[in-house]
Amino acid sequence: SSGINAEYGEELRKFVRTSDKPLAGNYDCSHCDKIYDAVDTVRVYTSKDYGSGVDKNTKYWQEKTALVAKKFKGKGIHFVICDESKQDTDMRAMRLTDLGQETVFGIKTAKGTKYSPDIETLEDMDDFIETLTEFVEDFLDGKLPVRRKSAPVPKKQSGPVTVVVGDSFAEVVQDTKKDVLIEFYAPWCGHCKA
Repeated sequence: SSGINAEYGEELRKFVRTSDKPLAGNYDCSHCDKIYDAVDTVRVYTSKDYGSGVDKNTKYWQEKTALVAKKFKGKGIHFVICDESKQDTDMRAMRLTDLGQETVFGIKTAKGTKYSPDIETLEDMDDFIETLTEFVEDFLDGKLPVRRKSAPVPKKQSGPVTVVVGDSFAEVVQDTKKDVLIEFYAPWCGHCKA
């Protein structure tokens, strides 16, 4: 009898862990940051008038996102629809602004690490469901590069000093074939300029 209860107890715990959030939730509620920032989330950014009952755009993207979310239920990742007008900071960090796309997406982990598709992926996106599914699979397989805030990589280096930015740091500084001395500074800081 106790074995049966333990088995059902574990099944119940698993069900609660995988079903405690909607398939494609709304990130823009009053406490959603506390709910969704504590877990890994796929964030689908679109313009929306969530909850008014007349926004067909939000419903359309929410339904498409829910179809993808069903495929990953129980895999430790949650899906949310975000109003792009309220998420500028995260979208800029993921380089998802000013792309001319109606709807874009990225992943933000519970630790705050961000992942987003490259511009070519978004520009060539014919099938949202297929593209988002592949993106999430790549994330879960550890194939996506972390999206860091970075200045553009200089196209040309001149002189004996190499300028390193966030996107070129690993390639230049962590190359074991080179001896590297690095100076960190902030161009706006008076002490750094001195």
